[in-house]
Amino acid sequence: MLAEIGTTIAQPLAQALTDVGITNAVFVPCGLLPIFAWHAATWREQSTTICLSDVLDTLSYAPSAGAWLAARMRAARLAERPAFLGGLANPSHSQLPLPAAEAELRHIATRFPAEHGAVAYRGEATGRFLLGQLPHATHLHLGCHGTMRYDSVDGASLALADAEQLDIARIRRLAGDGLRLVVVAACVSGAVNVFLQPEESHALTIGYMHAGAAGVLGTLWSIQDFPSALFITQFYEELTAQPGVEPALAWARTQQWMRSLTVTERRQYVAQRPALAAFDGWKRLRGSSLRAAERRRAGLPSLRSTLRRGPFTAPEFWAAFVLNGC
Repeated sequence: MLAEIGTTIAQPLAQALTDVGITNAVFVPCGLLPIFAWHAATWREQSTTICLSDVLDTLSYAPSAGAWLAARMRAARLAERPAFLGGLANPSHSQLPLPAAEAELRHIATRFPAEHGAVAYRGEATGRFLLGQLPHATHLHLGCHGTMRYDSVDGASLALADAEQLDIARIRRLAGDGLRLVVVAACVSGAVNVFLQPEESHALTIGYMHAGAAGVLGTLWSIQDFPSALFITQFYEELTAQPGVEPALAWARTQQWMRSLTVTERRQYVAQRPALAAFDGWKRLRGSSLRAAERRRAGLPSLRSTLRRGPFTAPEFWAAFVLNGC
């Protein structure tokens, strides 16, 4: 589907944008269009596969032009505010444990000054903790399970500790106008209910924009714990590499990094980050990811060929993440 979209729409669109010198774009998809990962649309040029995100420096999304403009104004207002991380991961008694999400947040916390962060894991990853961070947090990170019900406009929710549910209606009521960025590292957190709200994008992540966040990173589909941890960890490293890095640029750079990551580079990356290296489930999770990739790429002659291309080249590993707002 991404290849078909790339050939029929993305390629001529990319050409039209580059012809007039536009390298940064915001997509406002309506109707059924928000279900597609437009940034991952591909086409072939001279035996090379080109991705839309290869042509543009940045490509982000917005539920409407008005929502994007409001987000841009919030981002400008918060530009001089010191960054403060509020994060929770691996809530206990919600669904299956997410140990890689916990390792991910432990590393992310090191990218912020110790006095500018508050994180909670397992039994402490509650809605009460989350509400307590809103008055001073500029960056909010949620590493938990997400679910989507299509029989209700507000059917998407996040599972917190002790089976507590954080749904779209509750998120909209949060006072989050001090949030520069929210990262919802949960399955289908960015999925849009196109059946009951077909005109303007309506997702759990967009609920945070309604609550006042300038930008929200979420996922279009279910994601594996291990590739997700790699992607999100690198995203924060790109974001905090130097002052003033825009989330859209950090997101674009992380996509490129994930697509080109080799097995050897992946091992070195984990080994050099104590919080990730301390998690002993990488080998098992890596194996399951590669076996799944092998099954989906049955046409490749051998596992060696798969590894040479990189274990996370396929869009399923990196294209699920979408940035709404700015």
